[in-house]
Amino acid sequence: IGTILGFILGIMGSLVGTPIVGCLAGVVGTLGGIVLVERIRHRDWKTAVDATKGYMAGTTAGIMARVTAGCMMFGIFLINVWLG
Repeated sequence: IGTILGFILGIMGSLVGTPIVGCLAGVVGTLGGIVLVERIRHRDWKTAVDATKGYMAGTTAGIMARVTAGCMMFGIFLINVWLG
């Protein structure tokens, strides 16, 4: 539900504003959807906020891993071009 809410807000934000507004609206919608669903599910705001923090931490770790792997691949490519 959070992803669907983020998608809808992202599309609306992109149509009304710039693509950057759409991206920010998508992130806000996703986080809001996660808080909403977890609040309904557990009936506790602290648990809902903790679940959202876990989502943000996992997403950040995944992005950092992809960026690191991309930089390493680019570095290996440059080494192969210059030395190969």
